[in-house]
Amino acid sequence: MKLTKSTLNIRTLLYIGIFLIVNLIAYRAFFRIDFTADKRYTLSDSSKEILQNLADQVTISAYFSPNLPPDFENVKNDFQDMLSEFASYSDGQVVYEFLEVPQEDAEKAKLQQSGLAQVQIQSRENDEIKVVNGFMGAIVKLGAQQEPIPLIRDVRGMEYSLASSVKKLAIKDKPKVGFVQGHGEPPIQQMPQVAQMLQVSYLGDTVNLAQPNSWSAFKTLVILKPQQPYSPQELAQLDEFLASGGSLFVGLDAVQANLQGQGPWGPLNTGLETWLGENGVRVEQSFLVDQQGIQIGVQTPQMTPFGQMNVTSYIDFPYIMQINNFEDHPITEGLEVMLMQFPSPVSLSLDSASKGGNLVYTSQLTGKQPAPVFFNPNKQWTQNDFTAGPQPMAVWVEGSNANKDSRIVVAGDGDFPIYQQGQQFIPDNANFLVNAIDWLTDDTGLIQLRTKGVVARPLEKQLEAGERSLVKVLNFLLPILILLGFGIYRRQKRKMQTLKWKAIDYS
Repeated sequence: MKLTKSTLNIRTLLYIGIFLIVNLIAYRAFFRIDFTADKRYTLSDSSKEILQNLADQVTISAYFSPNLPPDFENVKNDFQDMLSEFASYSDGQVVYEFLEVPQEDAEKAKLQQSGLAQVQIQSRENDEIKVVNGFMGAIVKLGAQQEPIPLIRDVRGMEYSLASSVKKLAIKDKPKVGFVQGHGEPPIQQMPQVAQMLQVSYLGDTVNLAQPNSWSAFKTLVILKPQQPYSPQELAQLDEFLASGGSLFVGLDAVQANLQGQGPWGPLNTGLETWLGENGVRVEQSFLVDQQGIQIGVQTPQMTPFGQMNVTSYIDFPYIMQINNFEDHPITEGLEVMLMQFPSPVSLSLDSASKGGNLVYTSQLTGKQPAPVFFNPNKQWTQNDFTAGPQPMAVWVEGSNANKDSRIVVAGDGDFPIYQQGQQFIPDNANFLVNAIDWLTDDTGLIQLRTKGVVARPLEKQLEAGERSLVKVLNFLLPILILLGFGIYRRQKRKMQTLKWKAIDYS
């Protein structure tokens, strides 16, 4: 068929129209295949809900220093992609801009006063490595309010930083969470990570149950690590709180122990043990030991050529354990590893009006030691010490105290969210408590984001030392052996093909 000038013009206009429509669709709708285990490049439903419910416009100003190394430049690109998605899903309520980092010291100081962190960044210029001070952060603004994101170092956690900052500014009336005090409970200042995460959606305050109805303004109360007994009047206040539809988190040390002495480590009676039993939760006054326990350093005096000196040796200490067995529940969504010290088993005995379940378990190789216990640092732990099977250490209950709206979460350890000097911070310890508060307060919107990201993939402690070494060696050698095998196979195949060609008689 002969192509006329009119037909050519029509086809050209058609192609231009299709191109414009495809670009418009691509601008309005995202399509991305995300193969990462934690879906780090895919916006979660929680973020989309926050963005779609914005009533006022949010401005995000990003500051990235120029001439960043390639790794940091990739972070900047990922951040820009995420901001583009935030703008799209918010239907224009989120606008963003990338601003130049000022060169003047006074202007840089203003950025730091706004909450951005100045970090040292290595850069290479003319084959010379230089360390310069730079910025990699953003400021989220809504009206006269602003919330800094001090440092954006990795794509993991980027979505949570953005969504939580937007939500923190957008929420006008935040529910109140009360931390019960007066019985030796630690103040919230000893839980800085928990306090930082809670301020996104809640107002935190202290509660004194000795004052009647001091709980009336709170939806959720938190009791952590009490050391002195609760009076009958205070326990009656807790009954009234639950009867009114309130929710309660209890992190209870049913036994008391410390790393400074060998015992006896005995039971701790606060009155909450009996009160919880009346509400269907039993916290056993026993010590759990787990083969997935950590090692601790113990100093012992030894004679050396320089005289008697304290020598540090490392021993197995199954009273402090790594936990990676979680029940499927909104509270435990995304959790990977927790660390609990001197925990006790927790069990349920509910009536027909209540329902509940377990949240956190020990490993298969677990033992129980009724209090009191004397710790022997020279003890050689064997398989016979870990025959009790998996033990629940945290539970949830709904419908307690004759009110279907009341909720309780109980953990058999009160230390897990408390930051202790010199101890490694475990993010999921804080995540567990804040997730529980979200669930208790009927606000699970940020749980998906808070725990989004692969934190750890430890080898199972149940493997023997030789088996763990074998797994590590195989992880290193197996890919190499596969490539060598494929190369040898390919070489032999080509050699056989060459011999076959030589054997052909072309005459």
